[in-house]
Parts: sequence; structure tokens; C-alpha cells
Amino acid sequence: MTAKLLQLILMVTALALVTSGCIASDATNLRAEHRAGQVFIQWDEPEGLSDVYFSVLMSREPITDDNVADATVAGHHIMPGESTDWWLNPETYGKPLSGMPEDKRPEVVVAGWILEEGGERIAPGNGLFVHTVTPETEGEWYYAVMATEMPDEDGFAAQSIIEPGANSLTEPVTQTVAAPQPIWQGDPAAKPQPGAGDGLPLDVPLHAKTGRGGMNWLMFGDNSLGWRDGLPFKFGSRVTANSIQASTTDRHWIARILENAMDGCNKLTPAIHSFWWGYNDNIYDPELMADGVCRGYGEYRVLWMVKWAQEYFDTDDGWVRKLQHCVPPPGDFRGHRADRRYCGVSPRRGRRQRPPHRPVYGRVGRAE
Repeated sequence: MTAKLLQLILMVTALALVTSGCIASDATNLRAEHRAGQVFIQWDEPEGLSDVYFSVLMSREPITDDNVADATVAGHHIMPGESTDWWLNPETYGKPLSGMPEDKRPEVVVAGWILEEGGERIAPGNGLFVHTVTPETEGEWYYAVMATEMPDEDGFAAQSIIEPGANSLTEPVTQTVAAPQPIWQGDPAAKPQPGAGDGLPLDVPLHAKTGRGGMNWLMFGDNSLGWRDGLPFKFGSRVTANSIQASTTDRHWIARILENAMDGCNKLTPAIHSFWWGYNDNIYDPELMADGVCRGYGEYRVLWMVKWAQEYFDTDDGWVRKLQHCVPPPGDFRGHRADRRYCGVSPRRGRRQRPPHRPVYGRVGRAE
């Protein structure tokens, strides 16, 4: 959905609230903090909240019911409870718990995100949105959160009122552009040091459907890495004597269950596989998907991780190897297509392995 269309929806809804359909705010105790080029916005929600979604608004002025139509939409289609770390749900990875013997089922952990290195997990079941600052959003900004009910049979969707001090900030956030940094999820003493891979190759093992990559870094991407700003993904790093390994998981939050998915793996949680390619940029709303464009968010996320790992670990720019564990191997095609990214692609399919370090045509160098 374009920013202009979202702005129009806000204007129309603001007019509707004058005569009908306003609801009490489902977001309270709104707070925001700027760190490393991103604004972490949190709010409290009532327990068991459902059948609504949230939008985060931003403005140079305090946001009220009188000027809400002039606010900029920073984030939309935010589900209740997005402070919950959904990567802890075993079904996230595409295997239903119902199909496992009871004594073999992994533990279902419900906990919030770790948003600061060495910090405690935040409370689950509340609201969270992360905005990546751009040159257009530098400076002082006020934020507000608006809840929208799911449309009724007539298509009407009531929205919440704006309550300064509850779901609207009364003090601005000062924010600046900076390179966003992933958040280390483990013991700070175990965090790998910058430059630990000086001169070493970078290996990128990938496994698509039901695969699981590393989990010791958390990143909230900007809107170039997903259908909206602030979508979280995790990846892992491992330092060995012979290489640095960086791996992530091909799972993407879409804020709804993909009911019409042909693959049951994509019907378990509000997240899908992309087979390291991408998905419709309007995937959050089935009625808008016909007008959407398939964008390579899965590939972009891998390339972001490669670039970050090269810079953080100072690996050999000309020695990046993609190790693909997947049938069929879509990552192979992405690797061959990605000029200046990989010196070799090694498809691995169970016990059958092709020779490693197969050359990728094109120049090799640091990811841009």
C-alpha cells in the first residue's frame, strides 16, 4: 500500500469519527526511544486483544484527534502482541506440533524480544514497532498509535480516538540517521569481536523450507527488506579457524495467516517462506494483492546479512561462499545471478552433494 493511499484512508476515517464509529484506545503507555538510527516504539495492550490492527503515526506536532489526518503513517497492519518474540514459537519454522509425538514436541516459549544487548526480555503480548530513520524523518517527531477494528459486513472499520499521554506522545523524539545495528541476543561476554574474521572467507549456509539458521542476532529491517518498516528477523554468526559462518532463516512476518497457501507450512503462523526470493508487497491484505508487485525481500535480506558480516568481521571481500541446503535449490539461481557477491555456490541435497566452490560468473567484491 502506498503512503498516499494510507494518507487518504486516514483522512476519510478521521471524518467518519466525527459522526460515528470511534472506539476507546486499545494502546496505552506509549513510549519511544531512539538508538542507532532506529526508533523503538512500545505500548501496552489489554490481554487477549484480537480483531484489530494498529497503525503508528508520526508528526512534527503533537498528534490529536484534530490533526490526525495530517500525520504521516510510519507503520501499518501491526498485529496485537507484536512485542512477543515469534521466533521462539517452534511452528515458526514450518513443522506443525500436532504432527509430532507428545513426548517429542519442543517447548512452546512465550516471551518478549531482547531489544538491548545484555538486557531483559520485554513483556510479551503488547505493542512494538521499529522505525528506521531516513533523511526525511530526522529531527524531532511526535508519535501516536491508532487501533482499527476489522471491517464489519458493511465494510466499516471503526478507529480509536487519540488520547495524548496514552496513545499519543506529548514530548517529541529526537532522531538521526545512522546505520542500524543488529542486537546481540546472547551473553555479552560471548559476543564475537569486530574484526574476528580478518582475511577469512565468509560462508553463508542457507536452508529454505523448514530450515533454521542462527538465532544470536536480531535485526529490524527497513522497508527495503520487507512489505513495511520494522519487520524483525534473526540470523547467526559463528567464528571458526577456517571461516566465518553467517546464516539466517527464510521466514517472513506477514501479519496474517496465509489461508490460501498451497503449502501447509505457510498456514501455521502469520509468517511465510520465500525460498530465498520474495513475495507480494501487498501480502498483508488479500484484497490488495492483485495490485501488488513481487519483490525479492528474501534475497535482499541475505545480501544485507552478507554486507554486515563482511564489514563487522572484516572477512576477505573476494571469498564469499554460498552453501545451499534445499530442494529445489532456488538459492543457487540467486547466487549465480548476484554479480560481485559470491565466489562459489555449493548446492547440498541430503547425502548428494555437488562439488563445492562452483564459480559464479561476474566480479567478486564486497556487497554493496
